[in-house]
Amino acid sequence: MANKIIQPDNMAALLESLQGTGKKIMVAGGTDVMIRMRANPPEEALIIDLSHMEALKSCDINEEGLRIGAMCTMTELWESPLVQHAAKVLSCAASQVGSTQIRNRATIGGNVANAAQCADTIPALIALDASVELMKANGATRRMKVEAFVTGIGRTLIDETEVVTAFLIPAWNLGKAGGYCKIGSRASVTIAKVNCAGIFSFSGGVIREARVAFGSLGQRGFHSSLVSEGLTGMTLDALKTEAFIELFVQQVEQAIPGRASLAYKRSAVKAVAVSIVEQAISEYRG
Repeated sequence: MANKIIQPDNMAALLESLQGTGKKIMVAGGTDVMIRMRANPPEEALIIDLSHMEALKSCDINEEGLRIGAMCTMTELWESPLVQHAAKVLSCAASQVGSTQIRNRATIGGNVANAAQCADTIPALIALDASVELMKANGATRRMKVEAFVTGIGRTLIDETEVVTAFLIPAWNLGKAGGYCKIGSRASVTIAKVNCAGIFSFSGGVIREARVAFGSLGQRGFHSSLVSEGLTGMTLDALKTEAFIELFVQQVEQAIPGRASLAYKRSAVKAVAVSIVEQAISEYRG
């Protein structure tokens, strides 16, 4: 049998497409999945094209926080005044995904569900303590932290009868100063060899709270308690020294001991650390 392609344009049609057995392939922007399908064509799969799902393309703030539809593109996240104000670190991460053409197609849902260890938005979402919302074929939803959702390279906890519908950033993390940086082999359109995101609360020239997350260190992004707790309580004067950089170096050493890439990443993360902190301080000072 040949593959079947459907293009639901409302939630009822989408939920109906999730029912039944058999292999299902979700296509959001298609920037990653289409390449994989071309290299390894699926057989007898139901291909669900989500590009017409307007219900999954909105961003809004409510009492819970910022809700971002899974079909929002990287360009939309980068250019959205709402996202820039409420979650600038995510907007910055989205701005560094691939080329202009890729950002115009790639979606936040696809970027996370693809679960590449170098994904730009995953460290930003983890730093923001964001959750992913999944919807089942019967319309029931469940949520889990993005950090828990991604379990490895190309692996997540999504079920075949579920679709990613949104991401939720808690209200208490909105509007915080932050920064995102990645180091790759090229100046632009590069794949991260080290990437990192952080959000910070400042008061009286002191970091009162920090949440820092890494990507490209191991098989999935993660929140670094070592760096977050180490930065908390540091003064702006202390951030002018190299002492804080050692926290980032220690995290690299802890995450990938014995790896051939350790020496490179231990050096590269120093520039990442400086960039993230400088971005956050600049935003804090306005």
